[in-house]
Amino acid sequence: MNEKNTNVMISHVVKPNEKFYRVTRISEVTATDEYIVKAEDKEEAEYIAESQNANPKYYCKQIKDEDIEYNGDSDWAVQEIKEPV
Repeated sequence: MNEKNTNVMISHVVKPNEKFYRVTRISEVTATDEYIVKAEDKEEAEYIAESQNANPKYYCKQIKDEDIEYNGDSDWAVQEIKEPV
């Protein structure tokens, strides 16, 4: 039996003195997005792609969406919480 269920709900009754933590993985990533932008020069094209890509005032069409690559080690942020979500 080789089932993969990614939507698992875990029910848990919180007992006295149990501790729960939210653990966040912090990684350096490279995300590649590419746009076709109508602009006067390179600086304007970069500005439009970076901060105005959803503005209908500009022609900016996304042609490639986030190929994410992790770079190196991860750091972990751990914070105690009152109960599991």
